[in-house]
Amino acid sequence: KDLVFKSRMRLFKDVYSIAASDKHVFIVEGQSQALITAYDHSGKEVGSFGDRYHIDPYNGEGPITFRTYDTVYHLSNLVYGQNRVYFISQMLGDIFVYAEDGRLLKKREFLEEQRIINNKKVLLSSGLPDLKTIGANSRIFGDAQWAGGYIYALVFQMHKKGSEIWEID
Repeated sequence: KDLVFKSRMRLFKDVYSIAASDKHVFIVEGQSQALITAYDHSGKEVGSFGDRYHIDPYNGEGPITFRTYDTVYHLSNLVYGQNRVYFISQMLGDIFVYAEDGRLLKKREFLEEQRIINNKKVLLSSGLPDLKTIGANSRIFGDAQWAGGYIYALVFQMHKKGSEIWEID
C-alpha cells in the first residue's frame, strides 16, 4: 500500500513463474516434482499439485537431462483469479486451471494455432529436441494478467511486428 519493503520469504532456485492469493504464493520451480508448489506467506511449503510435462529423454546415446530443457517445457505464466490458479505454458500454449486446493478443473489447448501444433510436435516427441530448431521466438504466450473475470494474455506474433492481446474466458 505504501510501497515499503516488508520481508523476504526465502531463497528459491529456478523460479519460472509466480502468482499470489490472500492465503498462498504459488510458484512454478525448475526441476521440482509437481508443476506448482504452494507456500504460505511466511514461506512455508503447504502443498504442491499438477503434473509436469514429461518426455522420453532418450536420444539414442543415453538419457540426458538438462536444466535448459526443463526451463523450455515449464516456462510459464501463473495467474490467480476467482480462487483459481491458471498455469499458462509459454511454449506449448496450454492453460491448466486448478482450484486453490490443487484440483485440476480444466485444460485448454489452442490447437487451431499452427505454432502451437509445431511446438508440440517438436517438444513432445521422443528424445530431447534440438532447441535451435524451435528458436527463442517460438514462445506463444508472454505475460498474462487476471482482470474482471478474464485472463488477458500477451500473444507473440512470429512473422508480424508486434503482438496481440487475447481475452480468454
